Amino acid sequence: MSAGGPIVVPTVDAIVVTAICPHTLAVRPLVLPAIAVVTIQPIPPWSDDVLVSFDGQVGTPIQPGERLEVRRSDHPVNLIRLGPESFFKRLRRKLHWGDLITIHRNLESHYPCNPALVDHDVIEDERLHSASLRALPRDCGS
Repeated sequence: MSAGGPIVVPTVDAIVVTAICPHTLAVRPLVLPAIAVVTIQPIPPWSDDVLVSFDGQVGTPIQPGERLEVRRSDHPVNLIRLGPESFFKRLRRKLHWGDLITIHRNLESHYPCNPALVDHDVIEDERLHSASLRALPRDCGS
């Protein structure tokens, strides 16, 4: 997630390609079928300084005329074990999805002089955005 890639349910058979530090919004993560073969090949005239990096390792240059093919291995490796908690329950807990108590505490600590903001009805109102909250005074001055 730190590279901006998608959240993929563990049971989805897929290859995820995510650019590291893309310089344009047009470069988006790709979720491909597990049977896909991804080919990386420098295209002239942009072939002089092409680096590839895998799982955060040191970049390796690819020279003009070289190509790299990435495909799913015939031998999968299990890297983590989730345990008895479901994938979505874990996401909800770690990303605070639907956690109105945390939202309430954050609003209360940041805007103590605006008690209306910490009302549950206001918190649940979809029209309440962080931009409008930033415009409100944070101190209790007169």
